[in-house]
Formats: sequence, structure tokens, C-alpha cells
Amino acid sequence: MIWQRLKSFAQKNRKKAKVRRILAAMGITVMIVVFLVTLTPLNDWLTFPLITSETPQNADIIIVLGSGLARDGSLNKNGKERVIQASWFLQSGFAHTLLMSGGLVKKTLFYESEQMANYAVELGMPFESVTIEKMSTSTEENARYAKIIMQENGWQSALLVTSRFHSRRACGVFRKHTIAVSCVAADPSLVPRISPVDRLNEFRSIIREYGATVYYWIQGYI
Repeated sequence: MIWQRLKSFAQKNRKKAKVRRILAAMGITVMIVVFLVTLTPLNDWLTFPLITSETPQNADIIIVLGSGLARDGSLNKNGKERVIQASWFLQSGFAHTLLMSGGLVKKTLFYESEQMANYAVELGMPFESVTIEKMSTSTEENARYAKIIMQENGWQSALLVTSRFHSRRACGVFRKHTIAVSCVAADPSLVPRISPVDRLNEFRSIIREYGATVYYWIQGYI
């Protein structure tokens, strides 16, 4: 009887020790990841294979892809850099119309496209030069609904603007829809990621993009 109790006690201790070792290993792993993301160029290294950035060409429209919204409904840093880059192209004469593409973000009850359009106007873009597409909730839908709008307006070509980590997949999807696009990755220095939180958020977006790229490839979207 006593031997069985001692044996049971030892087994419980071994299980607790194993759990402690697993938790310690997880904690160390998290610390290493945080260190690499915040204090090394890891994000840049991981982003490089995801980038497609071509020489911008004159086009009928400039398409800007949504990137989600903050909890208060405002644009996140990815969204801001895309709008700033696209606005520069508009001012430089690459096209005369901005098409903001992005639907409802349920957690905020705001539309990505409307928030991007508002931000472009704040930057000084003429209100009449901005149009919106507010049905899409994915990159594949961005392309599908943008193509419909282009056909309705007789637009033949587009300058596609999105973030670096999203550019290769987005470009592939639009070309899969036989849309004539030149693809440009927004300059990340337009909205710097300086704080550790910014870098960690960027890391999360990059890892998610790798998963999304594999999923889109399996589905035949790219």
C-alpha cells in the first residue's frame, strides 16, 4: 500500500516536472522570437520572398488593397502606407483615379474602402478622383470585384498598390483574373515600424501571409 502511494507520488512529480520543462521551453522560445523580431532584420529577411515590386507604369486606375482596420475603425499602418504610396502615384500622373478596394470589417462596422478614401482626401487627393469597392473581404474578391468595376468603366489597365509582404500573392491573383496590372509594393519607410509592438504585428502579418499564399496556391487562385 505504502509502495503504491510512493509510486503514484513519484509519477505525479514526474508529470509536473515535464510540464514545467515544456512551459520553460515555450517561454524561452517566445523570448528568442521576440528578440529576433524586435532587434534584428528578421522581418525583412522573411518578407523578401513575398515581394513583387515592378517599375510603375501609367494606367487607367490605381487600385489600393485594404489591409484591415484598427479596433476604432481607423487605418492600420499597412493601410496608411498603401494609401500614401497610391496618392503619390496619383499626384505624379500615373493615373487619374484611385480605386479603394475593401469591404466591411465586422469587428469595427466600418468599410476598409471608405476609410482609405477618407484618408486619401485628408492627404489632399481630390474627392472626385477616388472611387470605392466595398464588397470584397479577401484578396481574391478584391480582384474579382475590381475587374467588374474596370469592365463597367472601360478601364483596361491598373497600377496595383499593396504592402511588400502582400505584393506577390496580390499580383498573382489579379493576373489570374486576367487583369493587366503593374504591381508596386508600398515603401515601408512611409509609415515606419519602430516600436517592438509594431515589429511584432508586422511579423504576425508576414507569417499569416505565408499561410495565405499556400492556401491560395492550393485553391488555384494564383
